[in-house]
Amino acid sequence: MALRYAEGKPVYPYIWARWHDSNAEWGYKLIHELEFKEHVKSCFQTSWNGDRADGIVWWGGDFYYRGLSLQNLAPGHPLEAVSQRLRDIFDAEIPAGMTDHNHFNMIHSKILNQLSIPMKLSVPLI
Repeated sequence: MALRYAEGKPVYPYIWARWHDSNAEWGYKLIHELEFKEHVKSCFQTSWNGDRADGIVWWGGDFYYRGLSLQNLAPGHPLEAVSQRLRDIFDAEIPAGMTDHNHFNMIHSKILNQLSIPMKLSVPLI
């Protein structure tokens, strides 16, 4: 749809390396690397009248969600259930002894390398 209505203007689909939280089983978990690669590939294979995506915007909120997972929210707080869910996910995902910063940089770099996207970032990974 974006290509159709862009009428030749640049199109940059937003992607996220985690499942959307609306998925009760997989929400917030990392998408398997091979499946994520297929998602990205489909962004560039889709066309409308010969026009294709000009790039992608890799959105992410890992540090925000990690911060939320570390909150000790009172029972009944609107974000308490999400915080606990995220805590469980990150406890299983982040290796013991590894800092959040190192973990997120590692997975982001790994995904970028797997996608064969050069590390030419306008802002550093944090």
